[in-house]
Amino acid sequence: MKVLEANISREEKIKSFNKRIVRWDAYRVNFLSFIINLILTLTGGSLIFWYSVLKDERAYFCNLWLLISGMLLALSFFFGIATMLNRLCDFRLTVKKIRFEKVDFQRNAIQPSRQVKELKRRTKEIGDRTYLLLCFQVGLFAIGNMIIFLSILTAYN
Repeated sequence: MKVLEANISREEKIKSFNKRIVRWDAYRVNFLSFIINLILTLTGGSLIFWYSVLKDERAYFCNLWLLISGMLLALSFFFGIATMLNRLCDFRLTVKKIRFEKVDFQRNAIQPSRQVKELKRRTKEIGDRTYLLLCFQVGLFAIGNMIIFLSILTAYN
């Protein structure tokens, strides 16, 4: 294997790295979308379960905790929607940035245009915000479900 690697040119090795980067970046984007949708779906299911528990008279003295968990789950749901909308905005700006980069390339520009620099900055901000929103979505989901679980243990034990 080492003998074959020695015969590979530097440009071919760089192309190989670039292909791997693109492939793993696509995996990351797809997995992020999967996680957002999974937590959003599970949150919807948890809210339905929460509502059925809330109506049970045995859980009456846990109602305050159940209300808190319901609010946390509702917030998680809204953070999930916000995360999806934020990602849509990210996709839209990324396409716009690529179009400006294409124009720069066609003009044989040495430096990226002002628009490209601004769009890169904005897409970075939006990408960072996506991960922050996702963390809030997952965190609120986890805390809300833990409170439901503890409330049910308390009410039915």
